Amino acid sequence: MEYVLYKCFFDSKSVIEKIDKKISDKLNDKLKIIESEIILEYLKKQKGRFGIKNLGNEIRYNKNIQNQFNSSFNNEVLLKITEHYRSFLYFFISKLSAYKKEDVYFLIISREFGIKSKIVDKSFPDIQEIKEQINFLSENFKIKNFARNIYFIEIIYFKDYIFEEMDKNYSKIVKIK
Repeated sequence: MEYVLYKCFFDSKSVIEKIDKKISDKLNDKLKIIESEIILEYLKKQKGRFGIKNLGNEIRYNKNIQNQFNSSFNNEVLLKITEHYRSFLYFFISKLSAYKKEDVYFLIISREFGIKSKIVDKSFPDIQEIKEQINFLSENFKIKNFARNIYFIEIIYFKDYIFEEMDKNYSKIVKIK
């Protein structure tokens, strides 16, 4: 999985900035599991079909994927944000409240990857929408907890795989040779 890492800086004018930082091995292992499980679900669903329209339920009910989220490890927690973009601030604030001491990593999807892959519907928040909402929050409210770090991991693409749009409604995963 290729991704871009962003960090929140609530004491800066630009609240979310792209950073060059290596994530922990444990977190990297979780991302590898998520990637491989999504690929398996995708291949299973598209078998014998023209393509797929979405993969939401398959991801939602895959225990191997879900087990990678919401559990604290080495003072870190990985959370996924794929719900409707209008729910973002509620989700963001409630998770920060639930994990007060851990460094929080929110897994998000780039707009291009989300549209091409069809692993979620089009209403997911991308980094631009997240930046706008967090900037609004930061401009209007004082942040109190600076004891932890807040990151966004934006999935750009899967290694060794591409998504082909079959038409506007269908997509297919293809292994690169």
